[in-house]
Amino acid sequence: MLPQLVTARATAGVLTLLLLTGTTGCSLFRGSKEAAASSTAASTTTAPKKITPESTVACLNVENLFDFEDDQKTNDDDFTPTGRQQWTQERYETKLRNLASVISDIGGPDGPDVIGLNETENKRVLEDLVKEPLIADRHYQIAHSDSPDPRGIDCPLLYKPERFTLTRQREVPLVLPDTTMGTRGLFVVEGLLDQQPITFMVAHWPSRRGGEKALRRRMSAAKQCRQVIDGYLKTNPQARIVLMGNLNDTPLDESVTTSLGSSGELLNRPAAQLYNAFYDLQTQGKGTMHFRSRPDVFDQMLLSDGLITGSGLHFVAGSATIHNPERLTNPQTKFPGESLGTFVGRKYIGGYSDHFAVFVKLTTAPAEKRAAGGATNARPAAGR
Repeated sequence: MLPQLVTARATAGVLTLLLLTGTTGCSLFRGSKEAAASSTAASTTTAPKKITPESTVACLNVENLFDFEDDQKTNDDDFTPTGRQQWTQERYETKLRNLASVISDIGGPDGPDVIGLNETENKRVLEDLVKEPLIADRHYQIAHSDSPDPRGIDCPLLYKPERFTLTRQREVPLVLPDTTMGTRGLFVVEGLLDQQPITFMVAHWPSRRGGEKALRRRMSAAKQCRQVIDGYLKTNPQARIVLMGNLNDTPLDESVTTSLGSSGELLNRPAAQLYNAFYDLQTQGKGTMHFRSRPDVFDQMLLSDGLITGSGLHFVAGSATIHNPERLTNPQTKFPGESLGTFVGRKYIGGYSDHFAVFVKLTTAPAEKRAAGGATNARPAAGR
């Protein structure tokens, strides 16, 4: 039986995650060592952390982080107590707690310094999320814009203020080619990461529902994202840009390779072509989620040449990783390694998300140390 609820219990100052099953009365426990390594009790007092030259930049599709109240301006009726998903305050609070446990250890015990999110309903859910005890001491700040998506879901960015200084944010509308229906825009956030200029772009392209029509929409979204990127590169060919998000296509699909202009070659590519840090993981059969029973890397991070060959802040070769520890996987699925989501269809199982997070490392270490990171003309060794 699939787990019905994920709850948190503090034991001797260590947070232990328990997955409780349904009516059988059995419990499913996935080892305290991994859970303990990923989390500490909110009451633990720690010394001020030393700022290192390496930052973790991540992205996570949170799978429908809705509050439990009806918003008359959006189509969120399913995520209300009387709606299709029976979305109660209890389920909402469990979802927040679970997502905080995911974010808490992405890329290491300090979690990500910057993280783009997909599928959050509004700013309120973000304010509730960053207050969760597991991550409250990170003091994440929120960059957010309401998108014109019919369900109201957005593509915000969270960041640690001691690592990133926001200077400008804007949402660039993405226009679908065959409808006036709104969709998630491209959320653009400019600022300084470790005192180095950088631009983060968070995207969530149209879903695959609809066959050829849906494909045309993703191709269009890719071209519009590329136009925004080209605007920055025209002004500064060495601009540091990170495009991240759930693209609903793989790194090998035409929308990503041709329309967006990217490849998996770290150095052997035209300067204007984006480097897709997750290309190799797709070719290796890895996945950030399962689509039609197979793993696929829909969640990606693409980097401009300024983060590969430029001076100052740059990509750590080989650091691209899918954050998929065993505790985030479904123990009772017929697809090994599948993520433990909040729902399976309409059935509530109380997990984390139907997507795994992805992350890369960026560093301000001196250029002469880059060779130690493994940057060569060949593709770097991919993360898990």
